Amino acid sequence: MKKKLLIHGVLVVICIFSLDQISKHIAMENFTHPIAVIPHFFYLEYVGNGGAAWNLLDGHRYLLCFFGFFTLLVLFISRKKFRFHESPRHLSFALIVGGACGNLYDRMRLGYVVDFIDVHLPLYRWPTFNFADASLCIGLLFLAILEIIERKCPRRHP
Repeated sequence: MKKKLLIHGVLVVICIFSLDQISKHIAMENFTHPIAVIPHFFYLEYVGNGGAAWNLLDGHRYLLCFFGFFTLLVLFISRKKFRFHESPRHLSFALIVGGACGNLYDRMRLGYVVDFIDVHLPLYRWPTFNFADASLCIGLLFLAILEIIERKCPRRHP
């Protein structure tokens, strides 16, 4: 069972990374001007983000690369503590790792992260993001939900 989960996890990481990199390539080639998918709400536009979320630490490429490597290292070291080898936690781990690898690869290759999904909410413009960011957030949210459920409904052992 563990081998099967490992294979599934690796496949999810590869799929997330590939989808992220292919979509970023398409964005760099085609989204040089905003494309209104849903006017006043959802746009596609290529943006080079030299920082982290909300452009924090803009221009600190090496520090952000270090944080990316450090995060991946901590995830792999603490995978037993977070029980990432168990189903369905392995999916959250794979989503987080796939997203982190996609953005880290951009940062190392280009010096910035390619963002292109631009959502305008009423009274707020959400920061432009990409599939790696979405994968990271979904993986972390999924992990948080699993933690909450398990704390409220602990497993009973015979």
